[in-house]
Amino acid sequence: MAKAKVDMSKELATKPLKKKSTAKPKPVNRLERYELQQIPRSMIKNAPYNPRTITADAEKKLRKSLRDFGALAPITWNKTTSHIVGGHRRIEAMDSILRKQDYEVTVAVVELSLEDEVKANIVLNNPAVQGEWDNDLLAEIKIDFPEIDFEKDLGFDRFDIDLIFAGTDLADDVMTAFDPQEDVKDEVERMREIDRLKAAKKKGRDASNAENEEGESYEVGKDDYMVTFVFPNNSEKHDFMKHIGERPKEKHVRHTKLYDIQDGKIRAYGKMKAAGGK
Repeated sequence: MAKAKVDMSKELATKPLKKKSTAKPKPVNRLERYELQQIPRSMIKNAPYNPRTITADAEKKLRKSLRDFGALAPITWNKTTSHIVGGHRRIEAMDSILRKQDYEVTVAVVELSLEDEVKANIVLNNPAVQGEWDNDLLAEIKIDFPEIDFEKDLGFDRFDIDLIFAGTDLADDVMTAFDPQEDVKDEVERMREIDRLKAAKKKGRDASNAENEEGESYEVGKDDYMVTFVFPNNSEKHDFMKHIGERPKEKHVRHTKLYDIQDGKIRAYGKMKAAGGK
């Protein structure tokens, strides 16, 4: 028995379309105080006070990471001031890559006072509130994934790599995982030359210090023969300097003054005699 065909178009036509909700999405927890929105690039301004800088080499690495992985996190944008709170260098790298006069950007929108914005800007970039590398785990990553280039893929400098892996349990295994490169060899030779210069300077300092100890030279640039006296306050310091016959603002006093105090030639404390008094 054939089934009758049902025309669903009429039924659908009679059902009202659901209006798209305009309500703001509720944050999943009380700490997520931002809302993701798409806004034109032209609405985003650099914070004029932003104290962060970037070298040309680091900027190049940032652009490479954006090309390789895309933008993995949104720019944080303050609706109150139109300033970027976090992501100044990323947006500049995006400008460089996209090369458009204006384009849409997904941003994490916050509403902060200017003072709170400044605080947030600093904290987001402050190394003191960020984590540190576990060098042993990084070493294991290099061994487990030898195809990962720590310089080209992860942005480390060669000498950062040496510093990170030096002293780890896997240091020898890690170093054998790096292929020697001519530019690295040149850089190593340059660093060896710097080490030679440092050694020569140290030798010169040691010789000069020896002369100071033997009384054969007097160099203000060396501080191994100097001592600092600390007074409870400015008034007592000025009183002392007057007693020993020096200007209150004098920074350097010959050691012979101490000998004069020791021998009783100078009275460095107590009331000073009036001029002409006995």
